[in-house]
Amino acid sequence: MSSNEREEERRARRIAKNLKKQRILWIVLAVIILIIAVMKISEIDFASIKDKFTDENGNFSISELFSDNNKFPVKLDASDDIIFNSIGSKLAVLNDLSFTVIDTSKEKIKYRDIHGYTNPIMKTDGDYAVIYDQGSHKYRLDNSSKNIYEDKTNNPILCADTSSSGVVALATTSDSAKSEIIVYNKSLKEKKKYSVTNGYVTSIAIDDSANRIAFSVVNSENAKLNTIVYTMSMNDEKPRASFSYEASTVYDLHFSSSNLYVVGSDFISVITALKNETKIFSQGTINTVSFCYNQSNELVVAFSEYAGSNVDSIAYITANAKIKTKIDTNYLIKDITATKSKISILTSDFVITYNTSKGAEINKVEVDDSYTSVVQISSNVFAKRQALVEKLNR
Repeated sequence: MSSNEREEERRARRIAKNLKKQRILWIVLAVIILIIAVMKISEIDFASIKDKFTDENGNFSISELFSDNNKFPVKLDASDDIIFNSIGSKLAVLNDLSFTVIDTSKEKIKYRDIHGYTNPIMKTDGDYAVIYDQGSHKYRLDNSSKNIYEDKTNNPILCADTSSSGVVALATTSDSAKSEIIVYNKSLKEKKKYSVTNGYVTSIAIDDSANRIAFSVVNSENAKLNTIVYTMSMNDEKPRASFSYEASTVYDLHFSSSNLYVVGSDFISVITALKNETKIFSQGTINTVSFCYNQSNELVVAFSEYAGSNVDSIAYITANAKIKTKIDTNYLIKDITATKSKISILTSDFVITYNTSKGAEINKVEVDDSYTSVVQISSNVFAKRQALVEKLNR
């Protein structure tokens, strides 16, 4: 065989080898593309797609293809760690990514802002929301359309509250005491500072006029946890009164005018004039399940007679320490919301609305167990399900 023939044979083998490599490469790429396609297809929730293109009777419909994105349901950017409340006449939704305000009349997102907090907590009053990173140093004040300011504290934040005028009360840890109370007006001017020496503040409240504050402090006495609620006027140098609740947890403090609601794990009290306590339910007589305040800052609480009960009751408690309405339900209540004239509860199967005058049931909407929160604004009930906010009685 001549040298030219040998060279041609080697060239032919190299070409064949390269073609074989290319075929293998294309096969590998095709397999990878197929795997990716299968993975993507497996992520599709075909049941939800079916639901989107069928109506309530199960008939095929393409109306969802042409739905207005501004209408309910409104999609959130995250579904975890939701705090769901009202801010003025709008919905305020805080999750682990952002703060969102939904204009319910126009059925669209009015304002959304990324907060960047690790453990965000929100308290609202009137048209204001204070959002703080519990255990860290950042907090912010927002209204229904914008962020007013963001600031940092010197020490980690324990809890906070806002008045309807945007005055913020903060409780932080302290370098010289156990805790510290600091009150700022809307321009971040300090209005009050008070050191708490006998424990850590677990909840705080400020009234709408920003003239009164209250806070609960947890300490240990005789190897037992004890919670003490203190009340103060803004001009007081020390607390005006204190109220002790041994072996009970204070869930929340909230002013209605000059009167203070104390919502405990197993009791409800109202403190008037910062010093006189009326026990609506004494310690150990109830098991608090859920609670809310209506637009008049009056308390509506869901409770059971004992832990482990299979039915819950509702009490509408006025600021003058009277039970206006008591409703015995046949349900376990997951969440409760109220206006002046209506109370709505969320159960595993229904959202049920009662009137507040006689406690009569006036509406019932079927839901499933994926619904976790409800807020009532005027005659409408809004519910949170996963990453969706839905209007239930449209």
